[in-house]
Amino acid sequence: MEYRPSEARILAIIAAVDAGERMEGGESLTDADKAAIRRVLAGETLVEQERANILAELEASRTAPPPPGPPIDDNLLGLTDPDELARAVRRLASCRMAELMANSAVLNRQTPEESHDP
Repeated sequence: MEYRPSEARILAIIAAVDAGERMEGGESLTDADKAAIRRVLAGETLVEQERANILAELEASRTAPPPPGPPIDDNLLGLTDPDELARAVRRLASCRMAELMANSAVLNRQTPEESHDP
């Protein structure tokens, strides 16, 4: 059975990740960032699924097409807008950090693409 932190532990992890974000970047996590962390820690989604969620969220919030050109810094998300990239990186890095704080065993988890089970 996979480890799931208690609600109190989830809140503590979110607070710790938020404090780290404020210290590093000067900004707090958004409510959407905190909700994504909660989903990951509760086992409702994986960080990999949150990747799709943030991309859909960014697309839905656009009022104009993103700037043309290659992805900034060759990012794997394919984002060409620096604000969108910063938002996505904050969300995904925060989810991954929270996941690691909750259970370092996730370092050994394989994604479906890496699994070679028949």
